[in-house]
Amino acid sequence: MIEQLDGMRETVRFEDQGSVRIYHNVEKEGYPLHWHNACEVIMPLQGGYRVVCQNQDIVLKQGDILWIGAGVLHQIYEPEEAEGERLLILYDPRFFNEFHEFSAVAVFSAPAVFIQKDVLPDLHQRLQDILLDVLQIEIDRGYFKNVMIYADMMKFNALIFSDLIQHQASLSKVALKQSNPDRPVWDANHMSQIYSSCKYIREHVADNLSLDLVAEQSGFSKFYFSRLFKTYTQMSFLEFLNRCRVSEAEKLLADPGRTVTAVALECGLIACQRLTGSLHKSKTVRRPNIKESRI
Repeated sequence: MIEQLDGMRETVRFEDQGSVRIYHNVEKEGYPLHWHNACEVIMPLQGGYRVVCQNQDIVLKQGDILWIGAGVLHQIYEPEEAEGERLLILYDPRFFNEFHEFSAVAVFSAPAVFIQKDVLPDLHQRLQDILLDVLQIEIDRGYFKNVMIYADMMKFNALIFSDLIQHQASLSKVALKQSNPDRPVWDANHMSQIYSSCKYIREHVADNLSLDLVAEQSGFSKFYFSRLFKTYTQMSFLEFLNRCRVSEAEKLLADPGRTVTAVALECGLIACQRLTGSLHKSKTVRRPNIKESRI
């Protein structure tokens, strides 16, 4: 399946000038530790699969779904069963960044999301239906194949990230209760305003952003905004800003014609050493934990 591997970096070659690559895999084979700029979805249709992602061992049973983010180190082991059938989908995530709904919350995503049928049956069923539809479209190979498949993957991502937002909301409610147990107040409008600030940060990562400036854009005082931002995102303003800059750098470095220096300047990461170190870290310990069964 891996066509071009340089060290641990795989270059994904999309077919038909599209942005999605589909493998209907019935071969008994594994793939070494690697990463790529594409997102990947794995669903065993018959038998199981074992994947190590960010040093965490994940055993997929038939029907389980694993989503792996771009730039995440992972290894797929050869199945133990003599026979099996698996669907693997790799797709270019850059198009999603044109939609602020995705770009604002993408930084919160785990390196991988494991959706098990017996844990979240409703979400699993919706995602499975989408993936099976993608497989059928690939088999039929109609004229609008690429468009229809990418539309399905757009819906797939929307469901994944909708679950992310719900999870972030639950975390913020817990944080509010802990900080003010007598009167925990969770405000959907505040969360919406904070996510709008996240969108603003993503759009201006190369600018000389400061907490004061973003707080002023949101209409809050610096100290109140800082507290709200931490509550509703579970990270500080500076941590979120740095994650956005590293994420943007990862996308730009997918273009082999760009130098690290140029990308550092374009993303607001002026020091090349800092960029290189951040990107190296993002490939090995990009985010703390794989989310099992929900984001």
